[in-house]
Amino acid sequence: MNRPEFNLNLISDLVLRDNFKKIQEFFQAETQWLGFKHNEYTFAAAATHQKIQHFLDTTPKDFILTYKSNSAAVVTIYYNLFDETHLDISCDVACVIRYFVGTYVEGYL
Repeated sequence: MNRPEFNLNLISDLVLRDNFKKIQEFFQAETQWLGFKHNEYTFAAAATHQKIQHFLDTTPKDFILTYKSNSAAVVTIYYNLFDETHLDISCDVACVIRYFVGTYVEGYL
């Protein structure tokens, strides 16, 4: 993902420049979440090594499970089998999962 060039010195209005500076500082503090996507997937039945499209432009390194509809479900994440288009996940029962997927990076901007 390309980041835009942002030069605060080109903004002559001081109030506007200060507001943009605050916005820029906020995003610099929160850069680890840039590029993450939040997705949902439904396992209709138990599945092993299910390939799930992640809709990113790169191979993700991080997966954060935020919800599973069946609290007894065992969800297994095979990070080493992630690729540029798919995640590899197993689930031992039918359930819906929700998750963030991406790559945590500090100091991206």
